Amino acid sequence: MRIKNWKKFQHFKDRKPPWIKLYRDILDDVEWHELDAQSAKVLVMLWLIASENENGELPSTKSLAFRLRLSESSIKSTLNKLLHWLDQDDIAAISDVYQDDAPETETETKKERETKVEAKEESRAMRLPQDWKATDRMLAFCESERPDLNPQEIEATFRDYWISIPGQKGRRTDWEATWRNWVRSQKRSFVRPSLAAKSQNQMTADLLIEELKNAR
Repeated sequence: MRIKNWKKFQHFKDRKPPWIKLYRDILDDVEWHELDAQSAKVLVMLWLIASENENGELPSTKSLAFRLRLSESSIKSTLNKLLHWLDQDDIAAISDVYQDDAPETETETKKERETKVEAKEESRAMRLPQDWKATDRMLAFCESERPDLNPQEIEATFRDYWISIPGQKGRRTDWEATWRNWVRSQKRSFVRPSLAAKSQNQMTADLLIEELKNAR
């Protein structure tokens, strides 16, 4: 494996330079912003390690795991998320367990197949944007599924909660499904003012009817 476009952006006369170049283009790189905290950290360290070798080449995953003080399985999983910045001669160099197109073998265990699925799901998971707003369809679901709730208040609590969740726990592959589950699980704490007023009016009407009955 090697860092993509290393010759184009990094030029050193000697190996192991005290610093490397970090370009401002990364500020507008969608792939970078979608990385979780650990993957972004590992990518920067990979750039540093690549500066020790010609052409931006990287050592084996076992060596990387030792250098970065991480488990080899963790390194393999993280490298799979960083393919946007890597070139590799053999796609199996990372690990066939973590590749989307890796064939299953007769000896593959159920746990290994589940690991594949989990790795693929993890790579597609994204955090909720800071400026997230519920779509019309999501609000309509709240209206129909839980008419006792205030969709705008549910939207605000949903956004604040998930933005505040750190790391991988705050990433989801399907935010619309997460919204539906969130709506279904809400307690009856956000009662719409219109429903509250209607309920009060109904109580007043019931009292008047009762008084009329008693007067007879």
